[in-house]
Amino acid sequence: MTNSVSDIPSLPDAPAGVDNTAVLAQMVRRAASPSFDTWWDTAERCGFCASPIRLGATDEFGRQHYVLTRCNNRRATACPSCSDLYGRDLWQLIHAGLNGGHHGIPSTVTDHPQLFVTLTAPSFGAVHTIRGNGTCHAESRGAAPCGHGRTDRCDRIHCLEDPAVGQPLCSECYDYVGHVLFAWHAPELWRRFTIRLRRSLSQALRARGADPKGTRPSFVKVVELQRRGVPHFHAVIRLDAASSPGDGASRV
Repeated sequence: MTNSVSDIPSLPDAPAGVDNTAVLAQMVRRAASPSFDTWWDTAERCGFCASPIRLGATDEFGRQHYVLTRCNNRRATACPSCSDLYGRDLWQLIHAGLNGGHHGIPSTVTDHPQLFVTLTAPSFGAVHTIRGNGTCHAESRGAAPCGHGRTDRCDRIHCLEDPAVGQPLCSECYDYVGHVLFAWHAPELWRRFTIRLRRSLSQALRARGADPKGTRPSFVKVVELQRRGVPHFHAVIRLDAASSPGDGASRV
């Protein structure tokens, strides 16, 4: 047991000015509290996310229910847990889709035509961002302010951790409804994209006199939230020979 303050170990990577004694004492109190198991289960269900999103809904009896879900932030400084998950997902995406050798995908896929694509949402309004030249929106796109009296110009240089990044320049002009609807329908949009891709591929093969049933596209993808909070897809699209009857498509 620790007998004195000097016996308490230092916290790794603790910021300057952090009281190790107070922090460790708080950790011990938390671990010993009757509600620790409940807290641990809640944290574990959202992957120990540093900034979980609290979602609420009302049932048919008017009772409020809440769940926590991952923030899905890819920056380690914002959320180490979600950043680590994003990195591992991205590695799985690239390795399985391009090199094969696991997840049921043979290593021979390296000889197949492949594309790495990013599918993103349209603009729902101007947001604060980080551009290559360092400024946000240095040049105003309009000759006059918007209908709410706000300009679409921002000369600030935002850092990665700036909470303004991803926020609208004018909250009243921003299409929040379109933003929410796109996020809700993103899985269906991906499904329709794959249907359209197969049809376009079949048409292109017929135009070249090839058998449209002899080639099929295979997909592997991950979903990521942009700074503005809109989901987009990173995907490897690969062309494979058509599978034998009864065999499924190679997908991860």
